[in-house]
Amino acid sequence: MPFVGLDPNSVLYQANGISFYNALQLQMTKRFSHGFSINTSYTYSHTLDEGSGLGLFFNGNNALDLRQNYGSSDFDRTHVLSINYLYQLPKFASDNSIKGKIVNGWGISGVTTFQSGQPYSIIDFSGAEGGIFFGSNDFITNPIVPLAPGFTPATAKTGHVGSVPGLPAFNPLAFAPQLLQPGQDGVPAGDTLESAFSNGGRNIFRGPFQKRADLSIIKVVSVTERVKARYTMDIYNVSNTPSFDTPNNNVQFNQGFNNPPTFAAPGQEGGGLGIVQHPLGSPRLIQMSLHFTF
Repeated sequence: MPFVGLDPNSVLYQANGISFYNALQLQMTKRFSHGFSINTSYTYSHTLDEGSGLGLFFNGNNALDLRQNYGSSDFDRTHVLSINYLYQLPKFASDNSIKGKIVNGWGISGVTTFQSGQPYSIIDFSGAEGGIFFGSNDFITNPIVPLAPGFTPATAKTGHVGSVPGLPAFNPLAFAPQLLQPGQDGVPAGDTLESAFSNGGRNIFRGPFQKRADLSIIKVVSVTERVKARYTMDIYNVSNTPSFDTPNNNVQFNQGFNNPPTFAAPGQEGGGLGIVQHPLGSPRLIQMSLHFTF
């Protein structure tokens, strides 16, 4: 709300913006036969928009010019490969024999997924971005912080995932507010604390690649002609492989929401800029169940 006398928390909600989804989708299916079935699906896609959903705060370059925010959607996944399968072992003996009740009725099923990480931007909620519109406290947006001069999205990365403290996913010095000079965009003489919105790309970074395999071992036993027992052992994340969320991407150049802003170096809130705060999914979990049908 860049008008004198109007509260910066004044809001007007309306449907706006554009979005596109383009994809190449491939699927291979083997129908159930000889005790085996498998379905494999692969999607190569790109989702673009000017803002993904209406959250509490706007995450983009310039809330006053939606076109500047056009980029990969927050939920975009470039590659997604999913494999689900079922295999029932053949019978090795008569169902009515003791041996048959032990060696027959075994099966295995599972789901394995590989997918790209989610895109993200470096944002600032301390009022250091777009200060010419919001003073030093920006209450309604999380503006994107532009890259510092001399940096590109590739050189801003360190090559680390960000899962180890002290080894961030990107260089904090690669980001800096876009300060305006006196006389620029109406900034009065002597005022060196005003800043503009970033005009860089939105969601130019992407989180780590993710993979996971879940497996179930099944055993079915006919207790009597009418009663059956089904034993299942479910193993989630079989390989105990961690999948990491996007790293901490919130800087505070204006530490403590100072007025006027201080434009200090990026803060180390939440464990550090560029450090992953938590994994996605769970470690290896095993659960067993026994069901009777009659």
